[in-house]
Amino acid sequence: MRDVGILAQALPTPRLIAVLFCHLSPLTLKTSKTRQPEAPLAIQTNNWHFNERLETTMSYPTGSHGGTAHAGKSLKKAKDPLVQTFSKFATALRDDVEKYIEGKKADVRKFVDTLRQIPLARLLRAGAPFFAYLVVFKFYAELHRLTMSGDIEPNTSFLPALELALFKCYPHRILATYAHPVLDVLAAVPYLFHFPLPFLFLIYLASNRNRRRGLYQYIWIAGWVNLIAVSIQFLFPTAPPWFVDSAVYDGADRHLISSLPNEAGFQRLDSVLGVPFFHGIYAQSPVKYGAFPSLHVALPVVVLVCKPWISTRFAVLHVVWITWAALYSNHHFAVDALGGILLVLFVHFMAKRVWSPFQERVRVVDAKISDRQWWRERTMRTVKDCNV
Repeated sequence: MRDVGILAQALPTPRLIAVLFCHLSPLTLKTSKTRQPEAPLAIQTNNWHFNERLETTMSYPTGSHGGTAHAGKSLKKAKDPLVQTFSKFATALRDDVEKYIEGKKADVRKFVDTLRQIPLARLLRAGAPFFAYLVVFKFYAELHRLTMSGDIEPNTSFLPALELALFKCYPHRILATYAHPVLDVLAAVPYLFHFPLPFLFLIYLASNRNRRRGLYQYIWIAGWVNLIAVSIQFLFPTAPPWFVDSAVYDGADRHLISSLPNEAGFQRLDSVLGVPFFHGIYAQSPVKYGAFPSLHVALPVVVLVCKPWISTRFAVLHVVWITWAALYSNHHFAVDALGGILLVLFVHFMAKRVWSPFQERVRVVDAKISDRQWWRERTMRTVKDCNV
């Protein structure tokens, strides 16, 4: 029985016989010699258009017309270093653009979230003086007709007399003698920047958590500076230099006959450009006789005392620049600029030292006690070192 089992294990099974038959068949051997190798599905490159075209060309049999040659050209093109370099550059450029756009979107979302965190009640309370200024400025002529009879008659003698008493000359006339188109452009830059300056500085303060602590104080100080200035201009209107130097009156009745337009020295720039740009801006101003104090000089000083945005030197340069431009263009006397600076310093002092709803509460430590403690600790440290 043991010999029979060994013999049965040695005999080939039906499955093994079928496999051997298939491999040893002459037909199979003949077809295996003539069978063509299957073409690869695709050659992976960075260009999917090239992959699609390469799949089509590589599917052609070897005997078809032009199939092998077309596939060879495509493979040669895929290995071209210029094509590969351009593909890498395009991919890197696309990734950089997407990262830049995503970064800007994140910055905008962060800024919007920052604005949402600002309490509306405190913002309205800080902006109350500025809103009052806008009302007086917008309805300047209407309020003047309601409270005072007749037309607005500016004072033309007080500022020139004060200017002469303080400086012994008229600085605006000296600067006007050096008029030049290049200087006109340099003077126009800070004047044009004057209009968006308060709002740009407001955005600058609101965009950072550390600077946001001085946001309400800035709005409060700037609002009171504007309100006090327009109130002085309403109660005591004063003529600017361009009006004083060019006004022509009729006899003893002091009836105004003619004067230069509101744009003053910037009229030269309008004539060069051929467009009444500055004339259109100043013709729409409701406050025609508001020389003293100068708000053109006052607002850069507000920025200077409320955390200047670039540097303190730049803020000081801005104040000097706008002061020179105001005098050079005959829009203000030197005492107007001085009055604007003193007004800002006064309001800032009142807000910091006297009272403000947004005054920073800082605990003041006695300097003598601090110095005494410092000397005591230093003496004890010295004695300890000597003992060692």
